[in-house]
Amino acid sequence: ETIDVSRSAPDEYGLTSAEIKGRQEFVGSKKRALGEMRKTLAQSSESAKTQANVQGGGGGRSGGGRAEEEQVAGYSAEEFGTQQQQYQMMMEEQDQHFDSMLGTVRNLHGIASTMNTELDTHAVLLDEVNGLVDRTLSRLASAKRKVDRFLQDKNNRSLHIVIVLFVVILILIMLVIFT
Repeated sequence: ETIDVSRSAPDEYGLTSAEIKGRQEFVGSKKRALGEMRKTLAQSSESAKTQANVQGGGGGRSGGGRAEEEQVAGYSAEEFGTQQQQYQMMMEEQDQHFDSMLGTVRNLHGIASTMNTELDTHAVLLDEVNGLVDRTLSRLASAKRKVDRFLQDKNNRSLHIVIVLFVVILILIMLVIFT
């Protein structure tokens, strides 16, 4: 059974022992309910056969009338009819529950399909972002190498020119602000 499998490796299925126990109790209760239904059906079937035998002549019995035949069957026609109505109501109730479960399963299927589509879309987007990040990292590494080479060159005239330009721009800004 699936419960035994999940009990052997609960972490693999993301289940706690309480969840497994709850599921086991649920399955057990449904098995008991199914057994009771089978028992009721068997009893109804037996009583219907007995009732048919009684109404069909009852073999070689003589006299006694219908009331005696009903006593032999163990059920009166009224009790048999009531039991049939109860059985029919139970079957209709089960049908309603099964229809409800079918609707729930269909909803879950729709949700799972939507989630699958979303996951596929996100996987494509993540692949695109991954490619962009790789390209950006390679550009950043290239720029870092250029800056490192620039800073390591001690006799670099470019560095002196940048510093002089920076000082000139600073002086011009101060002149504009104070005049």
